[in-house]
Amino acid sequence: MAKELTEIEKEIESGELENASEDVRAAIKENPSNSEAYYIYGQILYKKAMFSEAALLFEIANIIEENPKYLFNCFLSYLMLDQIDMARSVINQAMLLNKNETLRLINDFLDRAYDQSDSISEEEKKMLRIKVKIFADNFD
Repeated sequence: MAKELTEIEKEIESGELENASEDVRAAIKENPSNSEAYYIYGQILYKKAMFSEAALLFEIANIIEENPKYLFNCFLSYLMLDQIDMARSVINQAMLLNKNETLRLINDFLDRAYDQSDSISEEEKKMLRIKVKIFADNFD
């Protein structure tokens, strides 16, 4: 029997990416319709800088069960690959699926990025938030 996904997430947090990879593949084999398992596997691959593979897994997760979280992570993967058109397409899908949740994901991501960088001023943070708001308002 495969490990619970919460156990696999703990392996990821502790940096045990190889063990987590094996365990999540076993979980997918056991239950191929578990969207969250594909998402977790995508997270592992993203951490390994395997962005193309990660994007594919996030897309599979979203096909199984539509979720802005899956699309947002796919968006980040495409950005890392410098595939701007694909990134734009995916984030548009996420906004159409659930605008408020997508904006929350964007803001959470920006907050984590700001917390990790002392080089971003409060004014720059405010400007980024305004740009995100303008972008989001185009979906009303």
